Amino acid sequence: MLLPPGEPHSVRSKPKRVRAPRQAIPSPRQVLAEIVGITDAFCQSRLSVEYAVLCRKLAEKLAAKRPSPLLQGRPATWACGILRTIGWVNFLSDPSQSPHLRLPEIDQALGVAESTGQGKAKAIRRLVKVYRFDHRWILPSQWESNPIIWTLQDSNGFLIDIRQQPVARQRAAFKQGLIPYVPADRAAAAVQAQVSNSSSRRLFQFKIALQGIEPLVWRRIQVLDDTLDRLHEHLQTAMGWTNSHLHEFHIQGRRCGDPELLDNGFEPFEGLDSTRTLMSAILPQDGAPLSFEYHYDFGDSWVHDVLYEGSPQPQQGTVYPQCLEGERACPPEDVGGIGGYAAYLQAMADPAHPHHQEMLDWRGPFNPDAFNPRLTTHVMQEGMPDWRKMD
Repeated sequence: MLLPPGEPHSVRSKPKRVRAPRQAIPSPRQVLAEIVGITDAFCQSRLSVEYAVLCRKLAEKLAAKRPSPLLQGRPATWACGILRTIGWVNFLSDPSQSPHLRLPEIDQALGVAESTGQGKAKAIRRLVKVYRFDHRWILPSQWESNPIIWTLQDSNGFLIDIRQQPVARQRAAFKQGLIPYVPADRAAAAVQAQVSNSSSRRLFQFKIALQGIEPLVWRRIQVLDDTLDRLHEHLQTAMGWTNSHLHEFHIQGRRCGDPELLDNGFEPFEGLDSTRTLMSAILPQDGAPLSFEYHYDFGDSWVHDVLYEGSPQPQQGTVYPQCLEGERACPPEDVGGIGGYAAYLQAMADPAHPHHQEMLDWRGPFNPDAFNPRLTTHVMQEGMPDWRKMD
């Protein structure tokens, strides 16, 4: 169409696009919270607290992946897959289990198609590498009664029950993630809990004398009933040793010690486990005297005569353990046993001795007659650090 001269051309304005506001994309943390809310509610009403804890753990494992798979799909579907996975590992659909639930009931409760729930559970097992009898996802209350999770293959290909193996092997399996805990540690902890919770612990009195040295180095101590491993600590602190070497008891013809330390790698230690054996289990109930030996430092070969002198009544207001009396200082560590200690004393007593300065530089001044029962009691009550928890 032609316009008259001088008329401006008409300009058509383009319509403006109106964009819909973008929906905020939820973060993995927000999605995780929603999923956990669903699994928690379901476990509270239909399952148990243990199931809720494992479902939360599995959800957190999925949320930690990058990119997180939880950002794809409905939270209810993920919750369904998580519940199904934990239920599958723990045989939830087996009527003999408690709680018991058919897996399709999870789908129905969360409004998820059965095929979708099955598919999501299968995807989760693949993502997190979940398998049957996987101790990471088995209810803790079922660990003790499930022999499968304790059955491992040794270096020769034989199946073994790791619970019957030396502590060192148990620790190695635990560090590799093959078992949920170290059975020997849990057993020892149970004994300690039994002792700690007892309101009527007996008090025992011992006299300890170091063999082969004259004048005698000895101590008289009183300690409350505990494990023989704790008695070892009391003997160490009472005598003045530093727990720097191996030790064992010889009680009525039997060796007794820490299996983890005394296992030589060729055959398991077959004596009494000092971490699980109480003093009250080996001492006479009627308070009759009993003598046994305590060996320390298999190189220097220090042997102590330990005499059980009875079970006196604890004194009200007295804190135990107590060192009542004794005489003379403990020999220095690594001095070379009885013969080495005699040579050491000879060199220290004579400034003109050719090895006097060498011995003095080695550990400083030494008084063989020094002993203070109050200081010894203080050291005994302070105790020794747990080497198992030290780096």
